[in-house]
Amino acid sequence: WFVNFYTSLGCSAATGSYPVKLTSINDIGCLADTTILVAISTVPQVAFGISDTICAGKTIVFSDSSSNVVGNIVKWYWDYGDGVKDTVLSKANRSHSYSPWGSKTASLKVETNTGCKTAVNSKNIIIHPIPVAGFILPGGICLPADSARFTNASSLADGNESTLRYWWTFGDAPSGINNESSIKNPAHYYNSTGPFSIHLTTTSAAGCVHDSTQVISNVYLPASANFTVNAENCLKDTSFFTSTSNGNGNAIAN
Repeated sequence: WFVNFYTSLGCSAATGSYPVKLTSINDIGCLADTTILVAISTVPQVAFGISDTICAGKTIVFSDSSSNVVGNIVKWYWDYGDGVKDTVLSKANRSHSYSPWGSKTASLKVETNTGCKTAVNSKNIIIHPIPVAGFILPGGICLPADSARFTNASSLADGNESTLRYWWTFGDAPSGINNESSIKNPAHYYNSTGPFSIHLTTTSAAGCVHDSTQVISNVYLPASANFTVNAENCLKDTSFFTSTSNGNGNAIAN
């Protein structure tokens, strides 16, 4: 057999149809030949993007932007770098989430209807941990002088708690701008007994967010101190004092 290739064939930039001729000779010298046209397609350009949200457990969107000059892309081979792979037949965006956090390598390879495949295009992704918002409520608060002091107990798995940002609301709308704070360990003065819903939003430098809410119900009115004494008191006589103090909903202890 003698095969005459008029050009090198395969998936290349030199697209078009090329004639390939085959000549056969049998053992007594008789010849026969045939020629067919072979279509040559381009190798597609593979590319993809990743959404900005790259927090552990949150949905990340992968978007394909691959292209091809000749032929259509018909297969997408996704590898998310955590053992999960997808082979799909459409350009539609893919959604994926990662747990635990850490460094991942996502990749994409595409294939055309003529069987031309790209090399793998890979991207390194840093998946960030989500902070754990938490705080400790203060003990009993006596109006009007005591402030409610909140102790922040938020944490971040990578140890970078110093980069966390905080936003508090104290459930005390009548206090206006004082109802909110961005201080790590804030204090707030209440003017009534509540109860009050305390909300803390903790945000990492990567934009990963977590919330925590607790109710504080140990804000107390001050006791009212008062007493009576007999109307007339004589020297060397016993005077009788009677407390009429009011605990305003709580027992008088002393």
